[in-house]
This record gives sequence, structure tokens and C-alpha cells, in this order.
Amino acid sequence: MKTTIKFLTLLLVFGVGGSIYAQSPNIVVIIADDMGWSQVSTGLTNLNNPSDFYETPRLETLAIEGIAFDNAYVNGANCAPTRAAILSGQYASRPDNNVFAVNGLNRGGNSTLLVGPSQGISNGEDEIPASAITIAETIKTAGYTTAHFGKYHSGGSLNNSPTDQGFDFNYGGGSDGAPGSYFAALSGSNWEFHPRIGPELDVYASPYTAAESLALAGDNSLTGTAKHVTDAMADAAIDFMNANNSSPFFMHFSNFAIHGPWGQANARPDLYAKYVAKNNTNPSQMGHTNIAQAAIAEGMDQTIGRLIDYLKTTPDPRNAGQMLSANTLVYFISDNGGAIGTEDNGPLRGMKGEHYEGGVRSITMAWSEGLLANTGTINSTPVVAFDLYPTLVEAAGGTLPAGYEIDGVSQWSMLTGTNPNLNRDAIYWHFPGYLIDSKRDQRPVSIIRKGDYKLIHNFETASYELYDLINDISESNNLLSGSPDVATLTIGNDLSTDLRNYLIDISAPLPTFRSSGATVPLPEIIEITTPPPGGCGAPDSYIAFWNFDSVNGANDASVNNNDPLSTIGTLTYDTIDFKEGDQSFVFDGATKIQYSQNPGPFMISSMTQRSVAMWIKPTALSGIQNLFEEGGGISGVVLRLNGANLESIVRNSSTVSDTRSAAFPNDGDWHHIAVTYNGGATSHELYIDGVSVSSSAAAPGSVPTHIGSGGIGGVQKKDSFGETADNFYTGKMDAAAVYDVALSTAQVVEAACVDDTPPPPPPVCTYSVINSEDFESGLGIWIDGGADARRSSSDAAYANGTYCVRLQDNTSTSVMTTSNLDLTTYEELTIDFSYYCRSMDNGNEDFWLQISTDGGASFTTVEEWNQGDEFVNDQRYNDQVVIAGPFTANTQIRFRADASGNQDWVYIDDVVINGCTTSAARANEMLVVHENAETETQAVAEEEIETKGDENSIYPNPFNNQINITIKGGNYQNAEIELFNNLGQSLFLKSYQKEERIKVSTQDLPAGQYFVKINIDNKITTKRLIKM
Repeated sequence: MKTTIKFLTLLLVFGVGGSIYAQSPNIVVIIADDMGWSQVSTGLTNLNNPSDFYETPRLETLAIEGIAFDNAYVNGANCAPTRAAILSGQYASRPDNNVFAVNGLNRGGNSTLLVGPSQGISNGEDEIPASAITIAETIKTAGYTTAHFGKYHSGGSLNNSPTDQGFDFNYGGGSDGAPGSYFAALSGSNWEFHPRIGPELDVYASPYTAAESLALAGDNSLTGTAKHVTDAMADAAIDFMNANNSSPFFMHFSNFAIHGPWGQANARPDLYAKYVAKNNTNPSQMGHTNIAQAAIAEGMDQTIGRLIDYLKTTPDPRNAGQMLSANTLVYFISDNGGAIGTEDNGPLRGMKGEHYEGGVRSITMAWSEGLLANTGTINSTPVVAFDLYPTLVEAAGGTLPAGYEIDGVSQWSMLTGTNPNLNRDAIYWHFPGYLIDSKRDQRPVSIIRKGDYKLIHNFETASYELYDLINDISESNNLLSGSPDVATLTIGNDLSTDLRNYLIDISAPLPTFRSSGATVPLPEIIEITTPPPGGCGAPDSYIAFWNFDSVNGANDASVNNNDPLSTIGTLTYDTIDFKEGDQSFVFDGATKIQYSQNPGPFMISSMTQRSVAMWIKPTALSGIQNLFEEGGGISGVVLRLNGANLESIVRNSSTVSDTRSAAFPNDGDWHHIAVTYNGGATSHELYIDGVSVSSSAAAPGSVPTHIGSGGIGGVQKKDSFGETADNFYTGKMDAAAVYDVALSTAQVVEAACVDDTPPPPPPVCTYSVINSEDFESGLGIWIDGGADARRSSSDAAYANGTYCVRLQDNTSTSVMTTSNLDLTTYEELTIDFSYYCRSMDNGNEDFWLQISTDGGASFTTVEEWNQGDEFVNDQRYNDQVVIAGPFTANTQIRFRADASGNQDWVYIDDVVINGCTTSAARANEMLVVHENAETETQAVAEEEIETKGDENSIYPNPFNNQINITIKGGNYQNAEIELFNNLGQSLFLKSYQKEERIKVSTQDLPAGQYFVKINIDNKITTKRLIKM
């Protein structure tokens, strides 16, 4: 990810048109509120999709004379997040921003599948905290006088008003997001604007004078009428510039226009009359029918014209013989999509509040009469609103704050013609909540735009959408639907990898499941290969087969036509993550499908045999989740998840039934499940991945006619467990089949696509030590990051010797990084080290191991250690991380602290980097193994240490005379432990039954690399070990 940018103070010298300006330019940022992509009369900023009704001639002129951007974005789909990103320079996931939406992330009611995290500041307001270092604060340090005008909507409730955050002057800005009313009104004997507008503008609230009426309306029709706040903002801005143009100034001119309220009562009367007449004679064919908003928009356009005219006609005291316009940068943006409907943003899909293009594309342009190169052109580089922070600081010759992350990229060299490239790979959006109303249906998403493509991850359904924005700007063709080809999947793989890494690197807050409180999983990486059509399916003797493929949807793929009778919820499919055919079904926790009802006969008639088989990929193992049921409380069959267990029941009557249960793998992956019932043999068996996990010889001899409804995804009415709640399933399902026979084990194995071929021997891997550092004589190849990293004998109590490296806080200096290492000959690395943490006192405090293959330009997080999960304070740990290649000639390894202050520490010691040179190394996995062992004393060494994502652990590693294996809980039938050398030769093989702690003597083994294979009830794990 991009690291903090720092600019040295620069003397800006630009030669344009024969003039040289050596002084810091004035800066005017103009923001339009809720102006849709096509709600302007220029086509230069919107790929030639101008409005046929709204008139904005001054913006049209700016676009012609300046630089128009037709691929410009904002950081949020509504007001507050965009403003927070501009002011902070950061993505919303940063703690100094933390504004994702207006009015919170749970604007979808109390029955949504997920719950969005909290946002904003401690009092619940959607504002940036006082700790944010705003663009105004940074520019002010460069000698600028700063002023905010109009809508702020990013602070004001908790020591974070504009004047608290770097603005010398505030004209009307507060915490409110709308003006209440656009016109001033009498309050006693004084004219004042609505209370939602800051009182600083009240000095400009007096009615229009005759001169003002003539200048604005061309006649005296406005004389003596109430002042419109948009015009008052221009009056205030011109007064500010008059008083401060002898030194550089920064104006943050944030219009209330064209946000509601609308209607005649909020539009200037002369302009309202104009658009009434226009609507009568030449109405819009684009759906631009809001007369009052059109009038408010043109009023704003007039205000912008007044500011430009002032700059063009006012001599610059700092540049004799020149006007202010020659040394002033004007940058215009709109803050999100149009708020009335999708028509405001045509041909884009979506509107304000939604993260399709119609919600996040911006009308953007830059203008100056002396500072910019390539004026009069359209720039198609994707830019985003928070680029303004580094752009304007660089233009001002300022310095970005040290230790403060800036996510935007400076456009200044592009604007001035010195470098046309921004050197940014991608733009990201993360919206972990809901905004659902009569017009909008925005649900939790994470998004990446990279090159021509945009990938959207939907957290509810754990599914993706991929769009080619160059050829499909309306986002109407999801490239991942149907059967995407390898080229498309390759693009998806690249973008999904970047998106996942971004969310990890920025510690993006994720929504949680409403039912359990569990956090949703991160987006999965799209695989380039897909299961072959017809693979991993079911034996074809079924009486119903719901394969969910694009041809059949939820209908029966057999000849029996056992199609849905009714559906509750939404039918959603995943075309890239499936086990059979070309797609799977996504159950969102609110969907179930009914396939049978009385009188049947399907899943109603009496029976003596039944089998049900399917592939499932649960989102979480929490609560009861019905997968399949037929019958009811008196008789029937149910297959379900109950917490971490897979369960089935065969019921003959209210008193006669048989239940099976087994632990379900908690790995977030696909698994094949089946239940078979044979009344004649009174057998009832439960399978996971082709393996019998629970069986009974005491099942009922038959199941009589059962008149209850049957189906999948939830309880239909009342099931044979007696459940009447919906018990919806959340996750994916594929290849669900129902049989009127009891499948044999061989048939279940066939349906589960179990490969009986013995696994190949573990890969041969020759390891060598690249570097070993105990820091006793220095840092070696390691470089400390600065103020928040040190090597000192004062830390001897936390070192294995006298010295270690201490990291603290969470800044750009909270790191220790290797110099560039040429690792091109290695295909896998192991990083062994010890660590000791102090005062890391909450679950958000952690530290990371990261790798860079581009000389430190960007780092990818390989592993993180969290307080309370991987470690507790005041205890030493030894750890090992394996990283697969390929690597480069300028690879760097970095440890980074992610704590909350200077009193939170992690001490790193005894770092050993080993490299493997075998071609058989697993180069397609970034993180292969994470084995965590406490070795402070022998007693501690023999405690159970869990491997992340696994139920067993192996320690120590490296080992000497003994390997310890802990199988959590000992709740298994059979375990087989086999040890191989790096030639694949078996050295040790032994079976165990229900032993929790297993010790393997290794004192006779020579030093080197070994592999241990653990087979627990046919679930196999292989891990690599080193003997020192």
C-alpha cells in the first residue's frame, strides 16, 4: 500500500505563456452539493452527456479554458464521507477520518442480514475527530490565510469546527448537511439565515439592493427581496479575497447548492420563472424535471462566475502587472451523484448513496490563467477527491505532516505538465453498512477500480461483480456472470487480490452478522481455474437435482420437474465460486425455497429409504441453519447446521426418531455433505467430504406420509426437530440432490469428488540461512524506522541477550526494515524470530510482518499478531512465518507496530531468515504456515499452542529431540502421524486413538528439513519442520 507522502518545501517556479510566478499560488476549491454527473451543460466532464435542461454556462467556460476530468471520482457516495476525505486526505477506514456515510451505517432497518460498524466520533456524529490534521491546517503552515465558506458537514459538535481545524475564518459552516432554507428571513429587526447555516453569513443576509438585482437578474426584480445564501457566500468570499490578496490565501468554498430543500420557496424567483417557462416550451428528455433545482444550480453557477470575474479583474499585489487569475488555482468538484434519481447521472447506473458509478463519479475541473499546462483539454486519468490534499500542499510549497497517513496522490505534476502519470495502481471504496430507502438499495460492499475495470465485492452474498468501464460505463454487464473465461478470471484474480490486501493493510472495519455478532469474512480471492462443468455433481439416480446452473436456476435439473413452489427472499447466484456446472446459489440469511407440499407425492409420500447430498460453503457456523427438510414435527427428515455441528434427523413419529451429529469443518471452504437412510437396515449415516462421520443402526423402519412442506435454506413451517423459527441458512450451496434410495458409501464418495489417489510425497526443499541477527553487535541488515524504533541495552529485560529492537506506536517510523535483499534464487522464505509485548492493552493493538518486492515502494502484510489472539503481554514467544515467492533483487522484509501510543511496545529479537531453493516450493500461497510456540520454560513449551485456522498444533519449530503435537480436545476417532524427510521417505508412522497430546522422539534424526503429515479422521494436514 502507499505509504505516507512527504514533500520538502519547494519554491514553485512555473513558466507558462512567458510569465514566471515564484510565489505560492492562491487556491480556491469549489464544491457543489448533490450535483449529478449530467446536471451541467458541459459535456467535457461527463463523456459528452450534458443536461438538456440545466444551464451552467460559467462551469462550461471553466471546463473549456481549464482541464476537464471525465474519469473523476469522490470517496463517498454522499456528502459527509467525501468532505471528510478531502479534509483529512484519507480513506474512511483511517481512524482520523472514520466517516463512511451520513447518519450511520445502519440505514436499512432492523432486519438486515448484517450490522454495520460504528463510525464518526464519540458523540455519534458523522464528523472527523479533532485529531485529524486537515488540509487547512497543513496549508496554513505554508503561510496561507485560510477560510471556509458554506456547508462543512464534517465537524462542529466536539471541538472540531472549521476554526478548530485550520481555518482562520468560517463563513456559515457547521455540522448540518442541508441549509434548512436557502433564503434569509427577518428575525426581529435583523435579517438572518436559517439556524442550520452558521451565523457568520448573517452580515450578508440583507435583501438584494438595486445594484445587486441588476447584476444578477438583469433588472430590478430582486430589489428588496430576501437574499439567497448562495449569493451571500459569494459576497463573503469577495470580501475575504479583497482583504487577504496581498498574501497567499486558501478558500474552501463549499456550496449548499444544489442539495435540498427544493421547491419554489428555495429558488431565486428570477431563475425559477426562467425554468418554469423553459419546462413549458422545451422540457427535458433526460428526466431533468426539477425546476427549482435547475434554478438553484444556475444560481450557483452565477456565484462561481462572480468569483472567477473577481480573479480576472483584480490586480495581484504580489505580481505587478498581473491579475489574481494568473496565480490562482481554481479546482471544482461535485461531492457525489445526483439525489433525485438515476436520471441525474445518466447514463451511469445508480445515484447518491449508491456505489455504482452514478453515486461516486464527480464533475471535476481545474482552472487557472497562469499555472496549468495542457489547458483546454480533457484528462481521462482516474482521479479522486482526496487527491486534493497532497495536490494543494505541493502546489503551496508545503510539507505533509510527518507520521500522518495520506492516501491521496498529488496531481500537481500532472496539472503542470511535468509528469502525466499519477503512479497509482487503483482506487478503493469501502462501505460496510446499509443505505436502503424507496430509491436506493446500497448494501455492504468493498470496491476497487484498477485500469479499465471495477470489481465490487458484496458482503451479504460473498459474491463479486466485475465491469469493464470503458465499454460498459452503465455497469450493465457483469463479466463474472455465466461462465467467465480465463482472461476474465485473471482480471478478477488480480483485482480481488489487491482489494483483499487493501482491506487488510488499512484495517478496514467489517460488518457483523446480526444473528451471531460474528465478523463477516474478508473477500475471497477469485480463482483463475474453475470446476469443470458436470464435475463434483451427484449420481444421476436422483429424483430431484437442484444444480443452480444458469440454465436451470433454482429449478429441478432432472426430468421430474420438482421446481420451486414458493420462494421467500431473493434468488442470488455466484458465477465464480461453485462446485458443479457454472454457478452456485447464495443464501443470504433471509431466503428459503419450498419444493414440496401436501398432497405431494414428492417429499410427502411414505418411504423406507432416502438420501440427500449437496455441496455447502457456510458463511459462519452460528445458530441453527436448515439446509434441507421434508415433513414436519410428526415425521420427516432434516439436514442442518447447528452451531459448529452438522446434524440430521429421521423421524417416524412424535416419539420415534434417530439423530446424528458431527463437527463440521470451520475453515470457510466448500464441503460435501450427505445423509443416507435405509429403513430396512435401520441405518442412518451422516457424511462429510465422502467420509462417514456419524452412523446409527437404530433408525426407524420407515417414515410415514408426512404432509408438512419441504425445501431448502430454512424451516418451511415446522421441521422434524420441532423447530418453527425460520433458521435461515447463510452461505452458498451447489448440486443439491434428493434420492429415494440409500446411497452407498462409494456413491457418496463419487458425489463428493473424493480423490483416492495417495498424495505425492512432500516437496523437496533445501533451506539455507540468508541472515541471522541477534542485534548484540548492531542492527546488521536491519534499518530502524526512526523515532518509534530503537536498539538499546535499556531493553535487555525483554531481549534474549542484551539487545533487541523495540517498536512502539503506529507511525511511519514504527518499523524495522531490511536493506534490499537479492532473493531471486529463492522460492520460499521462513522468518523465525522471538517477540515480547508490553502494554498492548486492547484487541486493536497488534504488529505485522510485511514484504516488499519493489524496493520498499509498497508493502504487503503477510501476517499480523493481535493482542488477545496470538499473544498476551509480558510473555516471550518464538514464531515462524513462511512466505512463498517469487522474490526480486530488491526484496525487503519489515516488522511494523500497530499500537496506539508511545507506551505500547513490541520487542523483536533473534530474527533468522532462511531461504528454500526447490522448484517444488508452494509458490502460489502467500502464507503457508503460522506456528506459534511459547518457549520461556519447559512447562510453557508443553502447553497447547494453536496454529491459526487449524485445530491442532505442532511445536517447537525448529525442534531438537522431540516434536509435540496437540490435537485440540482429543475429540476424534483415529489419528495417524507420519514423518518424512525432504526426500519423501517415511521415517515414522503410528496411529493414535483419542490422545490429546502426542510426543514423537526425534533425537536420532540429523539436522535438516522434515514434513509431518497428520491424518485425523481422514482430514489431512501437512506441515514443514526444521531440526536445528
